[in-house]
Amino acid sequence: MAVVNLMYDFQDANAIELTAGTRLLGGLYQIEEPLQQGGFALTYVARDSLDRHVVIKECFPAEICERKNGRVQARAASVEAQFNAVKAQFLREARGVAGLKHPHVVAVHQVFEENNTAYMALDYVAGMDLISVLEDEPERLNAAFIETTLAGTLKALRHIHSNGILHRDIAPDNIRVDGSDRITLIDFGAAGARGSKSGATDGSVPSVKDGYSPPEFYRVGEMQDFSSDLYSLGATFHHLITGEVPPDGPSRRAAREAGAPDPYTPLATGAWACGFHVLVSIDRALSLSREARPQSADLWLELLETLPKERPYVAPAPVFDPGLDDAIGALVRDVNTYLSTAPAPQRKTTRHRSPERRDTIRLQTGREPAPVAGVRLINPNYDAMTQPPQADLAAAADPAAARPARKSFFSSLISRYLPKSAETFAS
Repeated sequence: MAVVNLMYDFQDANAIELTAGTRLLGGLYQIEEPLQQGGFALTYVARDSLDRHVVIKECFPAEICERKNGRVQARAASVEAQFNAVKAQFLREARGVAGLKHPHVVAVHQVFEENNTAYMALDYVAGMDLISVLEDEPERLNAAFIETTLAGTLKALRHIHSNGILHRDIAPDNIRVDGSDRITLIDFGAAGARGSKSGATDGSVPSVKDGYSPPEFYRVGEMQDFSSDLYSLGATFHHLITGEVPPDGPSRRAAREAGAPDPYTPLATGAWACGFHVLVSIDRALSLSREARPQSADLWLELLETLPKERPYVAPAPVFDPGLDDAIGALVRDVNTYLSTAPAPQRKTTRHRSPERRDTIRLQTGREPAPVAGVRLINPNYDAMTQPPQADLAAAADPAAARPARKSFFSSLISRYLPKSAETFAS
């Protein structure tokens, strides 16, 4: 079964569009001008019998149908059953969408059949679509605009999903925004039920837009769910933020199956002028696996509330001098050698008698007892580390006198093994 690409290139638009002045439904609607061409449907601006602007969407799967004498028909007998199935799908889903009432969802006024095809009459939504904003007013696409329009679209999807409907055609050209940045989700021509499958047995035609459609849209019989719409929404806002459509789903899936890197570059790794929480949530929505995406619009909205809005600080990796380990090892060896060979100096000291002995001498002689001269062996490690062996031992007995020698000894070691640190130690 063929997959209709919604970026179908119309070679002869005049041959397939309804002409201006064409009346539909007994004159209730009159076509004024074409609005949009897609692979699945044609859209027109029209006026109703009360002289109000409306939008008319005509079921027209261009790859399998054509217009002759105003009537739409299958291109060949081999695809007639498929064409009829597409019309039935269009009518079924249009009637389902007609029951949706939400400030961010376009209102459907009427669903009808004529010219051997199906039509929807919808509200005419003022403003411009997001692809036009990107091309004509890119200065509007700041962080606040991105977050506001993303949240508004998620609320619209939450409503339609709660009614069991998948949009299946989320893209920048199907989201309109007015001067107050209020969005309206439009174009439900490809809508389907939750849990539907691509190319299901009812003959419906799967519709895709390269870069926007999730990979499951490209394989016949593969399950589609709410996360499929969220993938397309992520691709839409990726385009708005970067100016580029992300790599298409089949290319990403083929790379993964071949064991190659995913050609998609996560937004959170770039320096985009947008909240970090928005970037991370879009990356998750664009996961190839349906299970790794947010499973509902509510969960995505929750991510926008709970993810950090600022990029977390990541300390730069330390840069080590490749010779540092060798230098420290040599320093330790030399210090150990010095300690093992340095003589253990002796220091003169004064030993005093005990208080009892002094009292006895004082009573016996009537004089104050004199101190007893003697020597003691000081800690060899302490003196070896704080004083070169050639230093005067009398100076070592005075800590203040020993300090310059101690500093000089360590300065010489640091200068030899860690020259970059010598200035810091010396200061």
